[in-house]
Amino acid sequence: MLLGGSSKRHGWNELSLVKQMMLVLDAYPDVQWQVSTSRRTPEHTLLEVRHIAPHAKVWAANETPQGWVAEQLEQAAQVWVTEDSISMIYESLTAGAQVGLFNVPRMQQDRITQAIDVLAQTGRLTLFEEWQKTQKLAINPPFCEAKRAATWFLEQEGLCPAVTA
Repeated sequence: MLLGGSSKRHGWNELSLVKQMMLVLDAYPDVQWQVSTSRRTPEHTLLEVRHIAPHAKVWAANETPQGWVAEQLEQAAQVWVTEDSISMIYESLTAGAQVGLFNVPRMQQDRITQAIDVLAQTGRLTLFEEWQKTQKLAINPPFCEAKRAATWFLEQEGLCPAVTA
């Protein structure tokens, strides 16, 4: 589980987040969860999460070494991320994990929130509200953004014919 914090486009509702986390933790009691915060995660949220997650190891952002999150993502079958962190969402999708999104309040709509909506609409990730209905996360192949970017570049340079599907 990856927890962000409030930003210019997202607020923070600790009570709601903790309730969502408890439901996920209760649904998978045999999973040894790793929970990591970010620099934006309020200290009180970190303390609350440490109390509700007996079968989880909770890490503050400053307690993890460089590259730790990427290593954990490579091993994870599923990852839950707060909606406020688009980078953590894409890192989780790129690692090939099933991705669930914890709901946090939106303060504004912009290209980032629209991208999140598209990922949910296309089944690349599962919103918490949808997971509550089925307790299943979408299964997708990992993103391969490096390959996509390289193909685009080669097409732009005329070095590779455009592929149409």
